[in-house]
Amino acid sequence: MKSLKIAVEDIKKSNKLERLIDKYCCTAIEDSVKLQDLAVHCTLELVESEILVIGEIAGSITLECCRCLEQIVHRVKLPFSQSFPATDAEIDLEPEIRDTLVLSLPLKPLCRKDCAGLCAHCGKNLNRERCSCTAADHDPRWQTLRETLKEKK
Repeated sequence: MKSLKIAVEDIKKSNKLERLIDKYCCTAIEDSVKLQDLAVHCTLELVESEILVIGEIAGSITLECCRCLEQIVHRVKLPFSQSFPATDAEIDLEPEIRDTLVLSLPLKPLCRKDCAGLCAHCGKNLNRERCSCTAADHDPRWQTLRETLKEKK
């Protein structure tokens, strides 16, 4: 993997520099993401006394549904831009890319909007099969709410 640290001197020599990192792995999201298949493409350009970075993160990440724990593939196509002072010796793009990725992740990933999740007692995936648990198996503290909901129907 190419480094995300770029010497400002290299940019000043040509006024413009392009970077492509075809196998990018963000360590900041490894705990919440099962698999990453990402690429980063960016252009660094000297504009007056600053270096303007315009780029895109593209690919897919595999997440876990927060209700049924099934793996889901989340497509990613995220633009980013940032400017850095040309007086620095080196530019590190890692924080910008990391922040862009982290902010794009869904807080509660779902395999589908109406995901039924797992049965609280037997653990069966209710999207694929019915469980044999009875209403008596459920928490009695919710009984009053269940009766109220039945009355409204």
